[in-house]
Amino acid sequence: MGLLNESCPPLHSCLSEDLNGMTHAILEVVAGGIVQTANDIHRYVRCTLLNSTKPFLDVVKSAQESLRWLCQRKFLEWNEDTKLYSTTPLGRASFGSSLCPEESLVNISVYTFIMAIVLFSQLWFYFRTSIFLDCSMNDLNYAKQHYAV
Repeated sequence: MGLLNESCPPLHSCLSEDLNGMTHAILEVVAGGIVQTANDIHRYVRCTLLNSTKPFLDVVKSAQESLRWLCQRKFLEWNEDTKLYSTTPLGRASFGSSLCPEESLVNISVYTFIMAIVLFSQLWFYFRTSIFLDCSMNDLNYAKQHYAV
């Protein structure tokens, strides 16, 4: 009986917490093939809880900022001829992994850094072998003598 008499906390849309929520939501609907045009975006935004709790123009502005962010970071592409949004390989990978776009960028940055070390530096050899060496032998010259590059 206590549950029936208590007041409910107000609803909050997860899209309004910051730009991340709207960005993730828009990436999902574009990558999922639900939204392709600017009119589709407007129709999608009208169906959100955020639209019923905030002014429509504020919600549209948030969606536009999210689209701009996604396009600038190559998650989405806007085709000027067809007037359609489409996902890039990065956008599809982020959508498929269920990572938010910001987390995807961090993972891409780490991967790029690792590849730069592997391809352009002898440090990779040192990092790869130093964990297997005794502290007294933690010397790059020792590693070069005993391990093939």
